[in-house]
Amino acid sequence: MHSALRQLAYMSGLAVVYAALAWISVRVGGMHDGIAGLWAPDIVLFAVLMRNPGLRSVAGGIGIGLASFGTRMSLGSGTAEALMFGAFAPIYIASLLFVIDKFANENLPAFDYLGRVVAAIMATTLVMFLALGFVTAFIFGSDPLVTATALTLANLLAGVLFLPFVLNVTARQFRRILAGLEGMRLLLWVVACLAIVVVAQTYVALPFAFSLLPMMVAAVYLTPLAMSLVCMTSGLASVLIGAGGQSAVLSSADSLLISTYQFAICVNVMMPYFVCVLIAQISSARRRFAESEERFRRAVDEAP
Repeated sequence: MHSALRQLAYMSGLAVVYAALAWISVRVGGMHDGIAGLWAPDIVLFAVLMRNPGLRSVAGGIGIGLASFGTRMSLGSGTAEALMFGAFAPIYIASLLFVIDKFANENLPAFDYLGRVVAAIMATTLVMFLALGFVTAFIFGSDPLVTATALTLANLLAGVLFLPFVLNVTARQFRRILAGLEGMRLLLWVVACLAIVVVAQTYVALPFAFSLLPMMVAAVYLTPLAMSLVCMTSGLASVLIGAGGQSAVLSSADSLLISTYQFAICVNVMMPYFVCVLIAQISSARRRFAESEERFRRAVDEAP
């Protein structure tokens, strides 16, 4: 009895989280005529389940499926379309978990591990949504490539924005990066990058090149966790500006233009974080080498 109640509570909890993230994605991140700029629920729940393997269960998958079905119905989708997306959501999340478990080894150096995770997520997402695009084309007569591109970029954008932070943050680390001088420095970088993103997106003809410069500088001075917070806030600002119709480069609801805008945000956010992780890995390797050299020197000096 207690086990059944626990499973029901867990299923309900995942359903509520999924529905809330879906509502926020649609209401806040919708770009021109309801085209979703990013789709957060699948990616965020994937991150939660990746960090907590003990939470993976059939009941959780059922909860995610029901939440996806209910969300689509509330957004005005037909029953057949809502059922299709309801079945797809848990399969997509399970596929991501399976591929990451198979091909990404946490014992690898941080930069190599990050590269494998990104490649696995991109490949899985592309294959899954390309297949879904052709299924929707067969059932509903929609353009498969347009559907697949929109869904793929919406999920990849959410992954680029949220995964580096959600997969790595702990309460202790979060308190540490917000405390004292380190917290003040992080706040200054966040505010500076946000201000430049807003100005660039609103007034500059090449906003992403302009807003990338301060983020690349920040990558040299910040830790990967702090940098993930800077990238997330800057990327979200670009999404909100685009969704609000205030971007100087996003002047119409053309699907190709919106897809290009989403892809540009992905690149703009991912590059500084990759650079930051690489710098941190090189610094760590140098530190370990110096410590090893110091131990060897002491051993030689103390030898009889």
